[in-house]
Amino acid sequence: DFFDLGGHSLLALKMLARVHDAFDVELYLTTVFERPRLGALAGAVAERVVADAAVDDLAVLLAELEAEGPA
Repeated sequence: DFFDLGGHSLLALKMLARVHDAFDVELYLTTVFERPRLGALAGAVAERVVADAAVDDLAVLLAELEAEGPA
């Protein structure tokens, strides 16, 4: 548990900045409070990576469809 190991809100913000740098995902501070265990935080990062990838893939697909014009 992040907080049982001495973590606090300022360290959580620092950790979230490092997660952002490493994985290019943005998590909210509330995520650390809701999921203080390492496995749960890793799950939150994975969920965000998948969600962001899905949005990016959709944007590429929409751009390709718009480039083709009406059928």
